[in-house]
Amino acid sequence: MKIRGHRVELREVENVLIESNLVSAATVICFSERLIAFIVPDYPAREEQETLNDIFGFLKSKLPDYMIPSSIVILADIPITANGKTDKKALLTIVSKGK
Repeated sequence: MKIRGHRVELREVENVLIESNLVSAATVICFSERLIAFIVPDYPAREEQETLNDIFGFLKSKLPDYMIPSSIVILADIPITANGKTDKKALLTIVSKGK
């Protein structure tokens, strides 16, 4: 996928998020030329802003700037379709409600 002229592999961003040990599940989508990450934190009791700061710091140390999501949404669970795949439509609904 190309975003602002750069080739971005969404799966690569997801893998780096999970590699952080702060995230137990992650999925990344492109919405309006922006990367948005949806995560399930590994430590749900932590302060949300502290978790986000740590995750952004980790991403900045591992990825180029154009691959860092513009926002991260914390969820209790990643929505799944009846077929067991990530429900991208449900994620898009969450993003469009947050506008």
